[in-house]
Amino acid sequence: MNNSEFSSRVLSRKERMYRLAKGILCDVAEAEDAVQDVLERLWVKRAALSGYVNLDAFILTSVKNTCLDRIRSRKLREGRKEAVAARYETVEDPRRMQDVTDMKVLAEKVISTLPEKQRMAIHLRDVEGMEMNEIAVVMEMGEDMLRVYLSRARKAVREELIKLMNYGLRE
Repeated sequence: MNNSEFSSRVLSRKERMYRLAKGILCDVAEAEDAVQDVLERLWVKRAALSGYVNLDAFILTSVKNTCLDRIRSRKLREGRKEAVAARYETVEDPRRMQDVTDMKVLAEKVISTLPEKQRMAIHLRDVEGMEMNEIAVVMEMGEDMLRVYLSRARKAVREELIKLMNYGLRE
């Protein structure tokens, strides 16, 4: 694979790679670094990339694995509860939010608190618009299990948004 082929087949997917990394890592700078690492590794392996039938799935799987490695190395799981609490302290009163943009920000914050697999499933399906079979390949699981993760993620987001929207209202 020469430079122009690499540009057209790999670099053209850079935005999608970044969105996935940002969805997993919840950090702009960390996501940019992860994408750069993946691009460097793909550049070194560019001769072998022509052999992949589904290059898009391979690239997104590489991004996913790189992000998960970064999470493991930083041991974010131990500090997750404090991070969730900090995120909720900065959330504005949902009753005062009047436009769709604010609701989107709130939904993104709620999604970022989900467990890894649920967050990745909802991001790839609802944000990226990928097909279930593509997501199953990227996440290395069956479509049935993917549907379970997606269903649980959507239910958790829905319940949390309802709870936030009804905050302070008496039943």
